[in-house]
Amino acid sequence: MTLFTIAGNDDIVVMHAGPDERGKFSGWITHSKERHCRPIVSTDARFDTPEQADAVMRELVKIAKQFTEGDLKDPTNPIVELFNRPEGKIVKEIIEQSQVKAP
Repeated sequence: MTLFTIAGNDDIVVMHAGPDERGKFSGWITHSKERHCRPIVSTDARFDTPEQADAVMRELVKIAKQFTEGDLKDPTNPIVELFNRPEGKIVKEIIEQSQVKAP
């Protein structure tokens, strides 16, 4: 679900937090301010620099978008097959609702 939330939204924000008491930074992927900065993914404080945390989060966004664009075009992909079943249609509706802009 997280993969599709990231891949299906263009208002994704990559950020970091820290340093913590050990001098480490955590990475975050959130929605934009317009969508109340709702968190999508975060990590433990494990990065030595804020730039390193941001780079890892940007790479996760890139992977999510590449996976979705390529793999969802294949009708034999298990995820595509899931979306064609009744329970998959419910998941698809949830994903679509997550893409609706907040008023």
